[in-house]
Amino acid sequence: MFGIGPTEFIIIAVLALMLFSPRELPKILRSAAKFWGSLRNTADEFRDAIMNEEEMHDLRGMLKGGANEFKRAEAAARRELMKARMEMQKAQNKLLKTVKAAEESKRAELAPAEGAPATDGAGTREGAPTPGANDDGAPRTSGEPAASDPPTPAGAIASARPGAPEPASPPTPPAVVAAEKVDQGAA
Repeated sequence: MFGIGPTEFIIIAVLALMLFSPRELPKILRSAAKFWGSLRNTADEFRDAIMNEEEMHDLRGMLKGGANEFKRAEAAARRELMKARMEMQKAQNKLLKTVKAAEESKRAELAPAEGAPATDGAGTREGAPTPGANDDGAPRTSGEPAASDPPTPAGAIASARPGAPEPASPPTPPAVVAAEKVDQGAA
């Protein structure tokens, strides 16, 4: 115990008996034990305080490191968010340009159709003389052309014989068809 061998312990006991009387020796030993216990408690407390201080220092370091890491993660998240916002804005601008281009092309298609006279469902222009009628609206005979009729090719005259099928009407331009759809949608 405490690095003291049996012989050294016996020498200390003999010295204590010589210095102190046998009646005082138990009191002295009790006070020495109390002193030793308090010294030991003080040493333990000091050691614990040092250890706690080191642990607190380590915890503070980890806390600072964690806070720095959190700040870096926050900055990275903000950068990613800004990138996403920029890409969203670019996509939105591209979409707006596409919509505007589509609207302009639609207007360009409808503009010639608005300038052209409207047609009825049979493909003839409204207000134009009906084929087979004179300028006054009376039916004409098969051989006489109306003054407002455009000149016809020779094959068309031959097919205008009684009993012959009528020639097909000219195709309606796509712009006129689009204008008719718009008119029908508005009605």
